[in-house]
Amino acid sequence: MRYRGVVHSALDAIVVIDESGRIREFNPAAERVFRWKREQVLGLEVAEVIVPPEFRDAHRQGFKRHLLTGVSTILDRRLELTAVRAGGDRFPVELTVTRSDSGAAPYFTAFIRDLSEHKRLMAEVAYHARYDVVTGLERYSILEPRMIRAVEEGGGFAAVIFVNLDRFHGINGSIGHRNGDEVLRAVGMRLQSLANQHIAVCHFASDEFVVVQQGGDSAAAVGLAEHIRNLLSMPFEVERYRVLLTATIGVSHAPAHGRTALDLLRHAQAAAERGKNLGRDCVCSFQTEDMQDIEDRILMGGLLRQAAQSGEFALHYQPKFCAFDRRLTGFESLLRWTSPSFGKVPPDRFIPVAEGLGLMPEIGAWVVREACRQIREWLDAGYAGFTVAVNVSPQQLRRPGLHRAVGDALKEYRVPPEMLEIELTESTMMENLGRVQAELGALKALGAQLTLDDFGTGHSSLTYLKHFDLDKLKIDQTFVQGLPNSALDASVTRAILAVARDLGLQVVAEGVETTEQAAFLRELGCDELQGYLLGKSAPAVVAESYFAPIDAELDR
Repeated sequence: MRYRGVVHSALDAIVVIDESGRIREFNPAAERVFRWKREQVLGLEVAEVIVPPEFRDAHRQGFKRHLLTGVSTILDRRLELTAVRAGGDRFPVELTVTRSDSGAAPYFTAFIRDLSEHKRLMAEVAYHARYDVVTGLERYSILEPRMIRAVEEGGGFAAVIFVNLDRFHGINGSIGHRNGDEVLRAVGMRLQSLANQHIAVCHFASDEFVVVQQGGDSAAAVGLAEHIRNLLSMPFEVERYRVLLTATIGVSHAPAHGRTALDLLRHAQAAAERGKNLGRDCVCSFQTEDMQDIEDRILMGGLLRQAAQSGEFALHYQPKFCAFDRRLTGFESLLRWTSPSFGKVPPDRFIPVAEGLGLMPEIGAWVVREACRQIREWLDAGYAGFTVAVNVSPQQLRRPGLHRAVGDALKEYRVPPEMLEIELTESTMMENLGRVQAELGALKALGAQLTLDDFGTGHSSLTYLKHFDLDKLKIDQTFVQGLPNSALDASVTRAILAVARDLGLQVVAEGVETTEQAAFLRELGCDELQGYLLGKSAPAVVAESYFAPIDAELDR
């Protein structure tokens, strides 16, 4: 009775069989698994109930052989087999059979576990290991071995096309991640439509895709990349949204650009990165100079993380003067890096690396503190009536906390807030208008001055003047260079000055290199001048000399 109670309460199916192979016990779990009622199967041959038809004869023969010889291939072993339910459905099971000789005749107990759900979950895991859950495309880890064979074993032409959707995080932010996933799925479907025996497609990560072309030539690879760019430029319809996308695409090919799959992928990524710097929505083939960006990111990245703590950074200061009386009004601070490994590294080389690695908030915080420290040093030396400007990167504005870093530095060095200028470019303010507006409002509340640099070179300058409480505009040097002879540059300069006067903003002209430019800007009513004519950037100890009267050459 106790044994029967255990059998009936067991979670696994238990089937008890006598020496003739007939069913003597069939517990409730077995009823659920095989969909037979106990009373229907008691006394029936087990082979007829749970064994698929094509295996029944082999089962009977094995059973008889065991009874005659004692030899068995299944006793006391855990096996995975196929069983059959009432109605004929087949399913996987885990089977363990034991023999008992405690009575007059032996009997056998089969412990059976339905593996259907386990196998389903395993298949699902295997599927998601192979295919991306959002796009349905193969993952890069699946495509990579084929790339290796195509490139390293094929010996012929093979191209890697790296596709990066432009500013896709903005799509997610505006229409939500669920709709964003629908767009990615639609992108995957369009790319998959290109797949054939020579072209393979995979989802690389986030908004990035990889297409591999085997055979053909470089012209065909670039042509395929352009076709992809055009294909993805067609609108995507998602619920009530009509989404327009662009893509920046990098292309590399073997053997010219590398002989390993990893090299080709890295080179295609580097080419796409150059495309972003060129303005996005374009196809770029790999060029050897793109390797410089890769090497910089690898070699400089770790060094940049420690540069501030190691005293390798320094600020140089370029002076600004009043356009009317040549009085020094302040400085723009410019970051410089002298590396023990690389020597003096130009900003246009290390700043992109720092931005790419997300280091600008930390570096920017150092710049603010150092600028405030220098202001305090000059104040303590008796100098007054000047400001120091620091440039702010997009990363600093996108992440919260810039105003706290500025406030802490002003407080630490006891600097009057109006002596610190925060310079921003139009591109700095292009994304996440609400966050930028809040951060700049907090900076303004501290008392710092806000300057919009490179004014007129972007797409929405007047929009920024409307949304932000600015103090100054900087006329970009591209407009100053043609003065006073270029009618177009003169017209643009006049327009900027007119807008600034109407809004009560001061105007700084940068890139002033000739006395003619300085005189023309003064006549137009420009407030401040900056450029090589008046003074180059220099370390603080040298820049201090600009506090003295400047050369009378400017009055000629």
